[in-house]
Amino acid sequence: MEPSDLSILDQSPSSELEALDLTPLQLQYAYWRGLGLTPRAAAKRAGYSEAAALTGGSVVKNIERSTKVRKAISLLQEQTRLKYNIDRDAVVSGLMEAINVAREQSDAAAMVKGWSEMIKLTGVAEPKRTEIEVRSSPTENLLAASNKDLLKLLGKQRVLGSVIDAEFVEMDTSQ
Repeated sequence: MEPSDLSILDQSPSSELEALDLTPLQLQYAYWRGLGLTPRAAAKRAGYSEAAALTGGSVVKNIERSTKVRKAISLLQEQTRLKYNIDRDAVVSGLMEAINVAREQSDAAAMVKGWSEMIKLTGVAEPKRTEIEVRSSPTENLLAASNKDLLKLLGKQRVLGSVIDAEFVEMDTSQ
């Protein structure tokens, strides 16, 4: 690996990174993750063995779970955003421009790919989390309720999709 590959580390807030006390391998892993590589690709580029870089491998899982490494990745991502003056609006604008070029060229595959990235960026496809407070008991009635009944309780008559997950929490109302 050439030193120029890690040039952004020279511009990063070194005191913050140094305070994390990462090993050289962890720092290189954080660098590559900060540039958007997958955990496996980042591990390989950082110098971890092929076996350690496997996505399901415990080495990569342990690295990803490390609070220090996640903090370093965040610091390096922020540094990259600042260096290239990238923000959400710039990315959305660029994607829309690419989608429009694909439309002009009648490239449906490129348009779909562009919209797919836009969906990820904007979170349009993310499930909506709704919290409701029900002041009745027993909760067994709610646990046994159908999706239709739960949606009625939310005030939704027609909804695309369904209730994916419901969590019931008993609250102390004696106060």
